[in-house]
Amino acid sequence: MRSVFFTILLLSSVTANAALFSFTGNLENRNDVQLFNFTTDSISNVTLQTFSYAEGGFDPALALYNNTGDLIALNDDAFDDGFLVPIDPVSGFQYDSLLSVNLDEGEYTVALMPFPIFPGNTLADGFQVFDTQDLNGRTDFWALDIEGVSAATEASVVSAVPLPAAVWLFGTGLIGLFGMMKMKKTA
Repeated sequence: MRSVFFTILLLSSVTANAALFSFTGNLENRNDVQLFNFTTDSISNVTLQTFSYAEGGFDPALALYNNTGDLIALNDDAFDDGFLVPIDPVSGFQYDSLLSVNLDEGEYTVALMPFPIFPGNTLADGFQVFDTQDLNGRTDFWALDIEGVSAATEASVVSAVPLPAAVWLFGTGLIGLFGMMKMKKTA
């Protein structure tokens, strides 16, 4: 009987440290990525869920990074993964994101971004826009719940780099390189 009591006491103390943090806001620019930092005091089941699309906002994606900045999880549309997320009453679609992961004690960063912005493999790699950023007539509203953590804060906003410009520069560089190689061969 005593061991059951201590087990219940231990479990209740672990769950007492886990809390729900809710954040809302609006993007200032279409290529913005909103970052959040959170901490877990012990091994925790952490749930990250957006409510942007169901509330008339843009189609959000989530990227989760560990304390060294490595990407550990990514979700664009939760319905693709079999999760239940709210349905947008106007469109009838479920384009909100949801990640439910078991995390070790530590510090983490989650990035909330509009589709078609995609994260790099590390936070240092930044974020890239793979298409002309258009919210398709939807608002710039976002909402995020972070559940099962001991602390969470809204960190900063970073801007994604449009890929077409990067591809254009890379292509121009390649053309110049091939041109120089051709000139050396003819000389």
